[in-house]
Amino acid sequence: MTAQQEQQCYAYALVRTDLPLPAQLVQVGHACLQAGKQFLQPTEPCNLIVLAMVLQAHLQAAIDFVTFNGISYTAFTEPEHNLGITAACTQPLNLQQRRVFKHYKLWSI
Repeated sequence: MTAQQEQQCYAYALVRTDLPLPAQLVQVGHACLQAGKQFLQPTEPCNLIVLAMVLQAHLQAAIDFVTFNGISYTAFTEPEHNLGITAACTQPLNLQQRRVFKHYKLWSI
């Protein structure tokens, strides 16, 4: 592993897949915008990984696990509908921190 790889940061977006596909994309966007405002410096590049959470309960369990592991996040709740938390995005993580997510499923169509 190169020094450059070790210095890269990774943010994880978690989204509920029980929402329609267009809504999933919008919810990830909202969560990432919030995280960008909260965590990132303007010049800091960051890779984004999107993970699939089948239901709101799975998303909440993942958020609880992230919190237990000392990782900060921002969660997004859709204000126009009574959907609860629809997506979340973590602080930028280093290679060691991102191992917390190794058992979660990548988002796909």
